Amino acid sequence: MMADIATLKAWTEGQGLQVIVEGKPGAEELWAAISGPNSPRFVIRRSSPDSWYIGHYRRIAASVVNAQWRIPNQSESPISLFIKTVLQLACGFPLACIEVTEDRQEILLEFSAPVYIEGLTRQAFSLTLSSVIKAVEAFDLLVAERARQVASWTELETKSAGLRKQYEQLIHPPAMERVCPSCHASIQSPDVKFCPHCGQKVAVAAPPRVQIPPAPPAV
Repeated sequence: MMADIATLKAWTEGQGLQVIVEGKPGAEELWAAISGPNSPRFVIRRSSPDSWYIGHYRRIAASVVNAQWRIPNQSESPISLFIKTVLQLACGFPLACIEVTEDRQEILLEFSAPVYIEGLTRQAFSLTLSSVIKAVEAFDLLVAERARQVASWTELETKSAGLRKQYEQLIHPPAMERVCPSCHASIQSPDVKFCPHCGQKVAVAAPPRVQIPPAPPAV
């Protein structure tokens, strides 16, 4: 069977994807997506006289990567860790290729695979297209899991900071304000026995008893 645009459209729709044809006659390309409002789109276009190209592009702001892939006390940069993790992900999909291009402002991901026309069968095309789709889906799962981990870390850091503050306040409690019972003036020094304002004898406050709680966990 000739692997023309109509054939590839039928094969793609046979995998349950929604497909539209764009471009001028002779230079058409297919845009396919799994049903859903935010589903990723895949392009299928002629790349040479003897092959087709299946691809999906994703742009991610560098600021997002820096925030989502930061690890406390880790010397490796968040972007470097992100790129390494994505390239490791590609090893699970041998028919698909994942290329990462780093920019100052954003990171471009390209998920792609070539489809050669000679001897092309519906099964070979479907396997190649499915590999690219699954690589993209695996990446989305990876990003979602990372966001969940970051949210958990942030919550833990917030709780730990609150515990540390309480711990420090118990260890070093603020000085208690003393008030003269006669003139009601504030007495700053905790050791004086007579009010410096009216001379009235005042009691010396005993230091508060401190019960030391266990130290908060390190984050």
